[in-house]
Amino acid sequence: LIGNPIDLADSTDVTPVSFGELEKWMKARKGRCVQYDVETIPAKWWPDRKLRTMQFGTWQDQYVIQWSFLDEVQWQQVKGWLENPAWIKVIHNAMFESVICRFYKIRLQGIFDTMLAEQVIWGGEQGAVGYGLDDVCYRRMGFGLDKTYQTAFSEDVLTPPLVRYAAQDVKDLEMIRGLQLGE
Repeated sequence: LIGNPIDLADSTDVTPVSFGELEKWMKARKGRCVQYDVETIPAKWWPDRKLRTMQFGTWQDQYVIQWSFLDEVQWQQVKGWLENPAWIKVIHNAMFESVICRFYKIRLQGIFDTMLAEQVIWGGEQGAVGYGLDDVCYRRMGFGLDKTYQTAFSEDVLTPPLVRYAAQDVKDLEMIRGLQLGE
């Protein structure tokens, strides 16, 4: 976690890290896939959805960034990563992330959308085939995801359960991509 959550004392699986650690990790991943997701404050209208966290990760490592915690230099660094096609951003439902990022003057480039790929693979079949991340995880890997906290993000509170939820959304995307591509 890069940020300032509450009640971290009782958490054994949420570890604060510096922005510099994320920078080193991203440099080591250049030219490879990086899983990416955002969490927003729920709202009916797109412009009212405020960015709460951004997540980068792999199966082994997940970095949750509390958006309000970044300074201007760090924000520009993150913007550079997201706009650089040298990092393939594996995203589930990239339309959502793309729209949210545009409100923050970020144009995502180098995207592989696992939701879109799944829809193409299944021929857009509706009804019996779900395309949400929990549906795709279940279909591809045999387990679903707990989406309890999906709409629990608020303006001021970031708790360990919310951090864990945000991290889980980037943990399996590269595996799903590999399965979709037959790797």
